[in-house]
Amino acid sequence: MKNVFELDVDKLLRILVTTKRYKPPIHRSFFAAKVESGSRWVMFAAGVLYVALLILAGFVYFGASKSEGVKLAGSIVGLLSMLLVLVSLLMTTISSIVSLARAKADFYQDFLEQKSYDMDKSRVVLSVMEPARVYAKRALELKLARVEYRLSSFLGGSDKVALFSLAGMGWAAYKEIGQKGVLFGDIPTAISWIIVGGLAFLFGISLGALVLKNVSDQCRYALELIDLGELLHKLNK
Repeated sequence: MKNVFELDVDKLLRILVTTKRYKPPIHRSFFAAKVESGSRWVMFAAGVLYVALLILAGFVYFGASKSEGVKLAGSIVGLLSMLLVLVSLLMTTISSIVSLARAKADFYQDFLEQKSYDMDKSRVVLSVMEPARVYAKRALELKLARVEYRLSSFLGGSDKVALFSLAGMGWAAYKEIGQKGVLFGDIPTAISWIIVGGLAFLFGISLGALVLKNVSDQCRYALELIDLGELLHKLNK
């Protein structure tokens, strides 16, 4: 059975590694937020009209009805759908411009809210005894060191490698399938598939490295919360 010390360590680590960083709202302006919300509804309406267009096109394609009325209705629905998409994009652009214009003023508010959020989350550190805090911090530091060591062995800049390998696989597939083997036309098929498989392998391990990077970021934030909690403890003495 676990003792009180171990239970405190488990409790603290469980809370810290599941606490997410503060994310400021996209729009602080009430007008920009309403316009952004409206643009989503307009895009939803455009999607509904597009589905209606597909249904009408199906009637014509499968021969259920080829009347001029159905074709005219399809044309009108299609035009309305495209128009609503343009309106939605325009509304999104307007809301983004408003938020960008307020960026300097909103930065201070975002900073204050982040401070309050981090302070509130760091108070959980004070809910356990100091030995548990010390042990949890050391455990997180060791975990972070292990993760970063594994990251360094995953081809270094793994996020860029993942993008390049994905682009390489897509280009190879396009050339092999869409262009009838132009890319690897002068080499045996087995070798071409080995090359594509190698690109897929690079992509796979790069995705694994990206997952580890997320773990690393979470460990760093947990350590930041412990440091803030310890600072609150010292200042409140």
